[in-house]
Amino acid sequence: MVGLMWMLLIVAYILYAIAFYKLAQKADLYSIAWYAFVPFLSTVLRLRLIKWRPWWVFVLLVPVVDLVFIVIWQIRLLKAFNKHVFWIIVQITFPIIYNIVWVYWGFSAETEYVLIR
Repeated sequence: MVGLMWMLLIVAYILYAIAFYKLAQKADLYSIAWYAFVPFLSTVLRLRLIKWRPWWVFVLLVPVVDLVFIVIWQIRLLKAFNKHVFWIIVQITFPIIYNIVWVYWGFSAETEYVLIR
């Protein structure tokens, strides 16, 4: 049973990484799209998708502030791909569904990057 659970987690991680790889390509971040497959660097990639500097990752080390930061970060990420902010409520209440939706958006041809700054 434990082996099956690990297999499911590995498959989910690979799907999620491929989805964010494709999202990075949609944002013309071809040179760092491979960051999606490396745990720490995938966080840096998501920060680059919203045009924030990589050092913001250190904010995640501050208790309480990190929770506020994650919500703001996700709202900006949703806006960067022209998605409704309603999804932030889904993230808070149903994080598994939220992650599945990001995988869908990564593979969807309809998803487009609209953040210009």
